[in-house]
Amino acid sequence: MSFDPTKNIKIGLKHSLALLTLFFAFSGFSASAQESLAIRAGKIITGVGQEIKDGTILIEQGKIVAIGKEIQLPANVKVQRYPNGVIIPGFVFAHSQAGLRISNENLPVVPYISVMDGIDPISRNFPNLLREGVTTVHVLPGNRTRIGGQGAILRPYGKTVDEMLVKNASAIKISLAPGFGQSPMSHMAAMRNDFLSLYNYLKSLIPVEPGQELPEAGTAVSSLTGLVRPAPKWSAIDYKKIPEGKIDAQRMPFVKLIKKEIPAVIYCSQASDVLKAFEIMDTHGIKARIVMSSSAYKAKDILKKRKDLGPIVISPNLETTEIDPITGKEKKIKIGKVLHDAGIEFAVETVTPSGIFNLSGSYHPWFQVATLIKQGVPKDVALKALTLTAAKAIGLDHRLGSLEKGKDANFVIFSGDMFDVRTWVDHVFIEGREVYARSKDHELQELLKDKEKGN
Repeated sequence: MSFDPTKNIKIGLKHSLALLTLFFAFSGFSASAQESLAIRAGKIITGVGQEIKDGTILIEQGKIVAIGKEIQLPANVKVQRYPNGVIIPGFVFAHSQAGLRISNENLPVVPYISVMDGIDPISRNFPNLLREGVTTVHVLPGNRTRIGGQGAILRPYGKTVDEMLVKNASAIKISLAPGFGQSPMSHMAAMRNDFLSLYNYLKSLIPVEPGQELPEAGTAVSSLTGLVRPAPKWSAIDYKKIPEGKIDAQRMPFVKLIKKEIPAVIYCSQASDVLKAFEIMDTHGIKARIVMSSSAYKAKDILKKRKDLGPIVISPNLETTEIDPITGKEKKIKIGKVLHDAGIEFAVETVTPSGIFNLSGSYHPWFQVATLIKQGVPKDVALKALTLTAAKAIGLDHRLGSLEKGKDANFVIFSGDMFDVRTWVDHVFIEGREVYARSKDHELQELLKDKEKGN
């Protein structure tokens, strides 16, 4: 058999063209222009404990206006029927670097940068997310920049980043993972100095009358960390006294974090980092969500004491092992089960697929749900970890994560039972608009055709 050196080039070109065909198969996103639509399916799983057999969703202007088994439909409404289909809420990724070619910066403190300037709207990540049934993705800087910039919440669909945008400046990423060449000690010392430097900068902008002086950084009140640290006296900063336009544009996002106008997402690379995250939250009074590595289970006793914490986001690796230091025996840790039994609310991070198909389960949200159920997490809690709880983690649970009246019409139609290996994601709707149909996925069809031929 002769070797064709151009074969791989031809295959790559064919797949690239198929990808572009999928990406531009639908016109520009505009939910407001959509007509009323009714979707009927064999089963609707609302995500809030209700399963409706032979149910209907009525959609107007991208919102769900009615859902149930027997609902009154307007005259002449367009009805689409999927008698064997199973509808669930669209999956929500609460922490991702989808679309970013480079997710970390060389500079350690860059609150002024935005992922909006780094996202490639035609990245393979986005059509692959649609294939998995993902309708919302929170894109944030990576885990190796101390204060890494601003995130954005996106639809994984659109010709431009602006068209994909759901919410800009969604959070500022803070990482407690030491940078290259740093120890945890020096990393945290630098972090404290970042906040102190901002305080001193703002203090310098406030005109001081003769005989008056703003207080120096003092002592923080004791918090869950059990530590007492030098801390800025943020209450002494009267922003009304700072002349308009005086705050440097590069520092303004950091200031908005202190003023609680933007929340933080704090990445903890190990269980002990949770105490450092609490120190940052308590000392500076900021709003924050915590993203944890697979060591999250080790921090369960600390996490469950924090009643105002809200859901944490945990690593895609839902199982890990630890070795008993005395017996040397391995013990499997079911992270989701441990956290659920401790009463800790959590969302699950899932690896963003770069290729059309990935065999690893952590790439597939349905597999992550199934893994949690297998661990003993209740089915509704497991599904919420990638839908409603994930939406709560990004502050959009009033719009996303479940199929309820008044919420965005974001949902996935499976060809059958979500946990059946023969089932596919057949259709994906975002705000009432079909943005993915398996029948139009030419790249997938090409791949399956090659498999059938044995290539």
